Amino acid sequence: LSGGGTLTMRLYVQAALSSQPPWAKRLFSRLISVPYRQSELPAGFGVVGINPLVPADGLPVGLVDVKLRSAHARYDLLYDMQAGTGRWAASTRWATTRRDAATSGAVVFHPPLGHSALCSYVDLGTGGLDIACAAWVNGVLVQVEPPNPLVKAQTNEAVAVLRSAIAHLRRVRGG
Repeated sequence: LSGGGTLTMRLYVQAALSSQPPWAKRLFSRLISVPYRQSELPAGFGVVGINPLVPADGLPVGLVDVKLRSAHARYDLLYDMQAGTGRWAASTRWATTRRDAATSGAVVFHPPLGHSALCSYVDLGTGGLDIACAAWVNGVLVQVEPPNPLVKAQTNEAVAVLRSAIAHLRRVRGG
């Protein structure tokens, strides 16, 4: 983006965040500005980018998108702290994630991460797996999935990425 585009995006994010509670605003800002420590990442992974997710349709903002990459895989990681009770609230999407995983025909398992968490996968028959993992961590929905289901993603990697996302969230949040 040019300088004007960056400023426009920043103003849009600030305006949309004005409807979020103070804790979500603080956490959003910290997730954008506090870098991952290498010790928080799974072995062989690095952070490609950390950005606010600015939806084109004007939905409330409270989403941070993190791109992680290893030598053979990429994962998208989303921190969702949109407050409220409507259909775009993080709590509503967590309930939808659990329901959809249970009814999709996918293999579902619950990794022991110290928080309510689930992962699901479907073998696409092309050598790829459609993997998704999510956890509900004190009012924040944390989601992990490969950006393309045709990549050779592995469930153990997806769980490791989710575990690292939770560790980073705890550190950024302060506990």
